Amino acid sequence: MSRKSLGNLIAIGVDIVEVERVAGLIAHGAERLSRIFTPCELTAPSMSLREYLARSFAVKEAMFKALGRGWGQGMRWGEVATRRVGKGCTRVTLSGRAARRLRAIGGSRVDAQAFTVAGHAFAQVYIWG
Repeated sequence: MSRKSLGNLIAIGVDIVEVERVAGLIAHGAERLSRIFTPCELTAPSMSLREYLARSFAVKEAMFKALGRGWGQGMRWGEVATRRVGKGCTRVTLSGRAARRLRAIGGSRVDAQAFTVAGHAFAQVYIWG
């Protein structure tokens, strides 16, 4: 793909999280998980739930960074929804304040990748205008 077909790169966000950290969230139960993850995210496709949620968590954090805002700055975890669409590829859907922030910075498309290596989930998010 040529750069022109993607548009202009506006922002990049990256994050890394220990898978065991997310295992700790799972241990706290469904109520805590539902504050961070969407119902769709809580069903892991063909991998361990903790690895899947660690990837999702890292994508959410990377997305907040790319948007230049954290969840404590008005955006909510549930406003960044993730879904695995292929090996290493993640679809991100924004709603609420996160979607408004994307539009405010001139973003029109989001690409994300996430993977796990050696007990860590890595994510990178690209915002295109």
